[in-house]
Amino acid sequence: MKNIWMWPQTEINSKTITDNMTRLEEIEQYFASLYAPYKVVYFSRARVGMMAISAVKELARPQLTFVQPFSSHCVLSAISHLSTPTTTALSQSSQQVIYHQWGEKTQINQQIYNKVLIEDAVDSLILTNDKSELFPNNAPFCLISLPKVIPVSIGAIVVCQFDADYHKLTAQRMLMEQNIDKVLEQINIAPFKEATLQAKPMLTPVMEKSIKELVELSAEKIKANLVRIHQIFPQILNNVDQFNKRLPSNVVISQSTISQLALTEESLAKLIPFTIIEQQRSYFDYQRQQCEKVWLLPCHVQANWTE
Repeated sequence: MKNIWMWPQTEINSKTITDNMTRLEEIEQYFASLYAPYKVVYFSRARVGMMAISAVKELARPQLTFVQPFSSHCVLSAISHLSTPTTTALSQSSQQVIYHQWGEKTQINQQIYNKVLIEDAVDSLILTNDKSELFPNNAPFCLISLPKVIPVSIGAIVVCQFDADYHKLTAQRMLMEQNIDKVLEQINIAPFKEATLQAKPMLTPVMEKSIKELVELSAEKIKANLVRIHQIFPQILNNVDQFNKRLPSNVVISQSTISQLALTEESLAKLIPFTIIEQQRSYFDYQRQQCEKVWLLPCHVQANWTE
């Protein structure tokens, strides 16, 4: 059986990355058209976009930035570039990053989370310009990671709610750009890979199809996967229509649901047409402010439920 990760996997190397500015413009123009009137800024990596946002908002080391417990290394390192990340001191934080976990829209209590900086929608394939989807918690920025939603090696977009932030972010991207010799050769050296992508925030993925085609094909595949998952697990996924505006990378199954259905890891695995590399992760409930272990069913473009 094929091994499937929780996100699509495309190798990052000199054959899958380019410094083609036409490609950058194509990506920005496509998403700017899709999300109009909101403007879009491209970055080589989502973590680089997060660092740029911290810079234009003038975050500083004494400030605490709340991120959910068990956040990834890339989130923690990007935030710590300018401010201090915290997973516990919510009431003392100057701003918050809200993660829409594996594509599920997260709605927070805005009396508790009162200064949301980023809608971290890295693995949400958002197909609408509705403010309620892009900025459900009224953050100034929505961040999407392209490799987590379509089959490309690198790339991220920041959707800006306000024009002033858009202009500052494009200027900040230019400030982050550094002169590096033999950029594509450096990409092939593992210890230099992320440093190079940070120093060259306008590097783009090599794509065999247009960005429009890749998004549409990915959306079609995810929708087909969700229909099939619903057929296999109607008790787990009882409403496929809820995903018509925002497509997830994974279907999240709570531990309570697993217990109610008397499922085991072995019995669940028999119903899945591939091997999931990492089946369990921690899920943060923003309402209760508690973590729980959940199971994940990948439904992204590389997870094949329909054959």
